[in-house]
Amino acid sequence: MTWQTVLKGRYGKIRDAIKNKLVVDIISIERRSRHDRIHLRNPKTGTTRFVTTSSSPKVKGKFHLIVRDVKRAFRQVGEELEEI
Repeated sequence: MTWQTVLKGRYGKIRDAIKNKLVVDIISIERRSRHDRIHLRNPKTGTTRFVTTSSSPKVKGKFHLIVRDVKRAFRQVGEELEEI
């Protein structure tokens, strides 16, 4: 799989949705059986978190839900992410 395919596919769209809304570094995105696991880092504090999101057909294309899960994951440890 070429890098262009990744950027146009689902993972590229997930990456764009997160980067366009929040100030956060994406370390990796991996697919588990029915979930996507996203490893993120807050550039201000250096805190890293894993966010697991569903990859079922019901939620495909609803990237605002992934952004919501990212915010929630950092809020659980007492950090607020900056929005762009």
